[in-house]
Amino acid sequence: MASSEKEESQLQVDGADFVTSTHKGQKHYLRRLMNCILWNIRGINKEQSLSYLVDLVNEYKPEIVGVVEPLIAPPIFCPAALSRLGFSSNFIHNNIPSKRGNIWVFLKEGINATIVDISCQQISIKIEKFTISMVHASSYYVQRRVLWDELSHFGLSVEAWMIIRDFNIVTRNAERKGGRLPCQIAVLDFNDFINSNCLVDSTTLGHRYSWSNRRCGNKRMIQKIDRALVNHHWLNAASNWKSKIAKRKFSDHSPIIGWNARIPKPGNIPFRFKNVWLQHLDIKKVVETSWKQPLLDVPIRTVTKKLKRLKADLKKWSWETYGSMSRNLKQMDEERG
Repeated sequence: MASSEKEESQLQVDGADFVTSTHKGQKHYLRRLMNCILWNIRGINKEQSLSYLVDLVNEYKPEIVGVVEPLIAPPIFCPAALSRLGFSSNFIHNNIPSKRGNIWVFLKEGINATIVDISCQQISIKIEKFTISMVHASSYYVQRRVLWDELSHFGLSVEAWMIIRDFNIVTRNAERKGGRLPCQIAVLDFNDFINSNCLVDSTTLGHRYSWSNRRCGNKRMIQKIDRALVNHHWLNAASNWKSKIAKRKFSDHSPIIGWNARIPKPGNIPFRFKNVWLQHLDIKKVVETSWKQPLLDVPIRTVTKKLKRLKADLKKWSWETYGSMSRNLKQMDEERG
């Protein structure tokens, strides 16, 4: 990164050192796998906006609350409204003297987080084996490439990983309604980032679009630029993980809500090939495409790495095609008798 970008990657944690010793309540939070709410809210200092955020916290009981694009300097300590709901007075932001920060991260008391990476477009934290990247991508696709590179740099080395919030770009034209077509180069860049890191869009519930220009008639534009992307390790740890686009109020962006419905499965469950996959017309293409992608290494390690990559590709394809295997495949097997 350039020197200015290096400057912007300085860690900012208000109140005290954020990394603490193991807390007796931490395993409770890990079992729930970090329920979270993230919201682009320029009016965070307005009573009605803060009141809606508090209502969401009371309803979904998140351990992580992210405020994106506040457009004001961060407070010294966590706002009183969140402190009363059990959030730590210490919080993380990416504010620096030369540039106002655009991401604030509040965590419940008892959660021990370490910083993985931080810059002007993202804050990434790690809690046990779970890595969570909260992003506010630039509106310029050249700057978004910097973000994709930052995340990809550590993305393949982490275990369970989620990237959530405002990506400022759609994955396909159908995710935008009204206005001009999105920049196709930017769309390709975003999809390349998603595919190269074996990510899946888990935000399939709630409203279809997450952003509106708040205009009417032929000047109206709505699009899905906010979402949660997760890798197969995350899905292994939480087969019932869900995320949704909530109702948009007091902002041009909808809140993104993520939660896990049950206790996560152990992370060491072996990979199992599902016989029902063989009945799908696309399975051969998925295997061939994954296997033919080149890897530079000695032959024996190349085979091992290709098998590992194929496993990830199959899990991603299965999730996108069948959804939750624990529900849908069981139903399909019963129908086959």
